[in-house]
Amino acid sequence: MREESLSFPPYPTELSGRDETVEVRVTSSSGGRVFDLTTTAERRDTSVRHRQIAERSADPRVVTGSPLFDALFAQAVDDARLNAVSSIRDGAYRYGEPIPCECFQTGEKWTYVWTRDVSYATHLGLAVLDPERAATTLLYKVSPFRDGLTLPDELPADSLQIVQDTGSGGSWPVSTDRVSWAFGAEALLDTLHGAARAAFADTAYRALSGTIEADRLAAFDAADGLYRGEQSFLDWRDQTYAPWAIDDLTTIATSKALSTNVCHYKALDLAARLAAERGDKAKADRYAGWAAELRAAIDRGFWLEGKGLYASITTPDSPALPVEKFDMLGLSLVIRSWIAGRERAARVLSTYPHVPFGVPVYYPAQADVFCYHNRAIWPFVTAYELLAAAEVQAVAAFDHAFDSLVRAAALNLDNVENQEWLTGRTWFDDGPRISSARQLWSVGGYLGMVTAALFGYRPEADGFRLAPFLTAHARDRLGEGRAELHGLVHHGKRVAITLDLPPRVAAQG
Repeated sequence: MREESLSFPPYPTELSGRDETVEVRVTSSSGGRVFDLTTTAERRDTSVRHRQIAERSADPRVVTGSPLFDALFAQAVDDARLNAVSSIRDGAYRYGEPIPCECFQTGEKWTYVWTRDVSYATHLGLAVLDPERAATTLLYKVSPFRDGLTLPDELPADSLQIVQDTGSGGSWPVSTDRVSWAFGAEALLDTLHGAARAAFADTAYRALSGTIEADRLAAFDAADGLYRGEQSFLDWRDQTYAPWAIDDLTTIATSKALSTNVCHYKALDLAARLAAERGDKAKADRYAGWAAELRAAIDRGFWLEGKGLYASITTPDSPALPVEKFDMLGLSLVIRSWIAGRERAARVLSTYPHVPFGVPVYYPAQADVFCYHNRAIWPFVTAYELLAAAEVQAVAAFDHAFDSLVRAAALNLDNVENQEWLTGRTWFDDGPRISSARQLWSVGGYLGMVTAALFGYRPEADGFRLAPFLTAHARDRLGEGRAELHGLVHHGKRVAITLDLPPRVAAQG
């Protein structure tokens, strides 16, 4: 039997705070290892402070010198398994009756499929874990128009539409971040193969082209080259928009958001590549041209040189003006999509405010507004920051995000939805108002931290790249010996990755 314990200090000014400890005991069984995890921390929705996780032979697994690190990866795999369902439900659809779907549901408390959630979760890590189920889930959010509608001539005859989640002000076109679907689709096109990839690519192109053409008609502003619509993910207007805008949906609908515009860019870029695969040069050139123009418009419309950051939103004017509000999802996406060059990316990651236990998703905080998006840390956003930091080798940002993700998963024995930004708790003072267990994009984020960042596994349509990013601090967490990742499947072939670790040194600042 192997054992390990790790203690985490409280927030420095929390008078009643105490160190919290997580312990793991590892035993062997015929099917693999069994991890028994115990936390001293109070959990939000249960009094149980113990979790047992048994590895399954078909699942990916990590083997390092740290039993706790191995256990937390197994926990993320197990959380994904618990979210793998045969039916989904939500009170807004079919009177809450079960809807058959071999899908990933969004979380313990969110038993439906939401476009942005599954798209970001798939992009972060689910595509590597289970591309077939992730594809089924993503395709659930694609639909033809209802029969009998007269459609604009600009829409391709056989096109589909990506379904827009409802936002705080309603659905499309107040909210237009349905194009976040492209991030998940891109990841699946790199992990699926053969007939499955061909079928998905065909549907993806029809969905992207139809959605792009519709959004061009309804949400594009030629005056500044940007798309209108609410922020992606930050879709509870009471949380992140100015108080005077809360009851003014026109303001929200006609402003532009960094995160949403990067999603439009990704949709255009991916559609151009799929059109080229199909031999449709005219459409490939059309969408590639629009993507290049949007990329320049994002740089021009959101960058604030004096702040060293891209603004989250603009005013509702045409042309629009950037507002001095900032969010880490939008910033991470603009880095990972290579809209921001390396110099700007490094500046963004060093400039954006951080707190001891993570990165707040939105800055500055809204005064007198309860905690949910406001005054909160969301692990999936932290994971996006970590992956952005790995791309540009921003060591301090990477280490901070790494510690935040490990701390949240360990203390809660779960990949939770969110945490209060100072204490790191899932409930403190007035929130977060909701925090679901095993939130799907938190699960995807933890998986991505391990597979894509630390082990550097980057699937591509014609193979894969290996680009591990391992700082001295993260390396220290892996213990003695080698680090191994087993059980990955790429295009039907089993893949194992071994890192021959350098000697441990003191963690860098």
